[in-house]
Amino acid sequence: MKIASLPEGRSLREPMTAIVTFGGVGLLPFAPGTWGSAAALPFGWILAMLGGWTALLTGAAIVACIGWWASDRYVSLTG
Repeated sequence: MKIASLPEGRSLREPMTAIVTFGGVGLLPFAPGTWGSAAALPFGWILAMLGGWTALLTGAAIVACIGWWASDRYVSLTG
């Protein structure tokens, strides 16, 4: 299996692209969403241990908003 590539002109050094691919995890072959979820689990665990459900839900909402912004921008730039 081959790792997916970014569109021409995009780089993981760009914050938007790094966010959209979760630091490149989303480029892994075979179930990239599953790999992304697995990579996010430690962050969720840390938030839950530090602040319980409130911190976990707040963190999830913040990450969702940032991801929404980055994906919208990424799609508008790459088509």
